[in-house]
Amino acid sequence: MHHGSDEAFYVLDGELEVLEGEERRILATGELAYISAGTVHTFANRGPGRTRILVVMTPEIDALITALHSGEDGPAEAIWARYNASVLP
Repeated sequence: MHHGSDEAFYVLDGELEVLEGEERRILATGELAYISAGTVHTFANRGPGRTRILVVMTPEIDALITALHSGEDGPAEAIWARYNASVLP
């Protein structure tokens, strides 16, 4: 969950499963999911082939993703917290 940032996923090709709050849905090519700040969410390719998406995010979310993939040491929870976000069970 991003506590202060919105995010959007636009499906360019394929299918994308999106969990938004407690609702799960499958997006097809040309569909969009807009996730408001403070909303639990995740996404995954559940189709039989490749999925291409365009993700629109704030600089804060971009910095979080960069930090998570940098190989930085330390607990992941601390990295998420630094960027005003958290992982929920």
